[in-house]
Amino acid sequence: MLRVRLNRVWSKPDFLKKITQMYKVKNMNSIFRENKFLFIGILLSIFSYLFNVITGTLFRSMNFFGALFPSDIHELFMRLLIILILLASSIYIQFIMNKLNETETEYKRTQEKLELMIMGRTVDPEAGDGILKEATAELVGTKTHLEHLLTSTSAVLYSARASGDYGATFISRNVMNQLGWKAEDFIKDSGFWSNHIHPDDSPRIFAELPKLFEYGKHLQEYRFLHKDGEYRWVHDELVLIKDKDGNPKEIVGYWSDITDHKRIEEELILKKSNLEEVVAERNGQLKNVNENLVITKNELELINRENNLLSELVDMLQVVASLKEAYDIIYQYLQKIFPRISECGGAMYIFKSSRKLLETVNVWGNPLSSEIFTPNECWAIRRGQVYNANDPDTIIPCHHILKTHEGGFLPYICVPIMSQGEVLGVISIQYSTHILNEKITRLVKTIAKDIGLSLTNIILRETLLKQSIRDSLTGLYNRRYLDEVLEREVQRAIRKRTSLGIIMIDIDYFEKFNDNFGHGAGDFVLHAVGDFLKDNTRMSDIVCRYGVEEFVITLVESSLEETKRRAEELRAGIKKLHLRYNNQLLKIITLSLGVAILPIHNKTPDGILKAADSALYRAKEGGRDRVAIAEN
Repeated sequence: MLRVRLNRVWSKPDFLKKITQMYKVKNMNSIFRENKFLFIGILLSIFSYLFNVITGTLFRSMNFFGALFPSDIHELFMRLLIILILLASSIYIQFIMNKLNETETEYKRTQEKLELMIMGRTVDPEAGDGILKEATAELVGTKTHLEHLLTSTSAVLYSARASGDYGATFISRNVMNQLGWKAEDFIKDSGFWSNHIHPDDSPRIFAELPKLFEYGKHLQEYRFLHKDGEYRWVHDELVLIKDKDGNPKEIVGYWSDITDHKRIEEELILKKSNLEEVVAERNGQLKNVNENLVITKNELELINRENNLLSELVDMLQVVASLKEAYDIIYQYLQKIFPRISECGGAMYIFKSSRKLLETVNVWGNPLSSEIFTPNECWAIRRGQVYNANDPDTIIPCHHILKTHEGGFLPYICVPIMSQGEVLGVISIQYSTHILNEKITRLVKTIAKDIGLSLTNIILRETLLKQSIRDSLTGLYNRRYLDEVLEREVQRAIRKRTSLGIIMIDIDYFEKFNDNFGHGAGDFVLHAVGDFLKDNTRMSDIVCRYGVEEFVITLVESSLEETKRRAEELRAGIKKLHLRYNNQLLKIITLSLGVAILPIHNKTPDGILKAADSALYRAKEGGRDRVAIAEN
């Protein structure tokens, strides 16, 4: 066991080295303090040796247990062996203790270093200062390198807020070389960037800025105010930086001065324009040749277009329902056929029913002509043919043509609208800059002829329609028309949820007029009553002759109270008529009136008429000259 332990001790590779280091001390105190176990082992060995010597001598002198002790050599060997064992044990124990001390010291140093690293310091002040100086030098070098990179390029690098007024948070110092402003000007004033953009470019820039948040990148060009007071063109490229959650964090980008580029671009545009002018001038002769061909082609297309429009106009006039509708259609097509009329104007005039005056029914542009004039004021009507005044200075103008501000007359043409030898009206066209050639004259004559035939047919249809729905004696609508219109008004009132008033009127003792004064006087009274009813009703009211001496008035959207009030006014007003027939004063006329209201009294045309008729019968039975309301 002892041999094994000694082998373990001496087999330590660093044993002798540790022993050597152990005695590299400066004073005895540190020697004893660091190797106290070694000295204790030596003292124990010496004490053991002395104890063996004394006890061995004592026992030999007393010849006590002498037979048990070995020879002198063997005894000496055993004693040395014990001393070596004790010495080796002390050395090994001391080695173990030193290792523990070193481990503990290293642990403490490591812990202190960690603490100092956390505090940003080092255990060794000299080493810390060195590291700090080295780090500072490296930081200064990095800063110098970064500033060189930021300022060596002509582009200005910046970062800005991603919201609000997009104020700058950083901008490279070379902005002063580019725009004359210091970087601090942008940082201190958050609105500096937005306030120095050209006013014409600012709305566009801020309108397009949302594209940056949509696509993450954006390019824009605008003018920025230089410190010297002039605007410089800048090219701005922006990139949106987002945080880990994907929300906008800041905007980074750069801009560069492109004023010279813009100036060159403008010069190129100017040169291009000059070149185009030269090319246009060189191609002038070729264009003149082509223009003649185009004019011929355009004229053919124009003639074809005019013919198509004229054909459409005639077709439309065949199916119109009234003269007013015909005038509207003619107006639209004349504007299409004569598009250049807008340079001056034109008008169409039609005889009034009295045939003493012509009144305007269509006007386009600004024609210098009277709105109403007599037939003798137009040479075309007086002569019954086209009157072409290409040069009004040498031709006597029509009296309805007005002078210009300069006191002269514009070129014009008047074409009578005729049908079956009768003049219906006239078309007058004026031009401010164009001469009225034969083509225009021929076209206007064709249009006037077609319009004349169409208007004659329309007038004939209106006459026939009027005869079919009008009473020839009174001029009021007849019973046939009442049946048609009452159905429509009843349905409209039901759909709109409004009321419809009906007044049925009967002339009291009408038979006596015929008996006493003859049928001529009776017709005279009927005509007078018809005129009275037309004059005392609204445009929206429908007045019809229902029987011989019976009349019906339909009042649209009229309540029971309103209808009754209107009936009373008619009853009182008819008494004020003083009629004279063949120099003979007729007796005062009185009326009996029955009132019914839809939907109170009925909801059908026949039902509402029967309700009004029943009310009229009760008014006549009650003594006549009164208003009666239908029963619910």
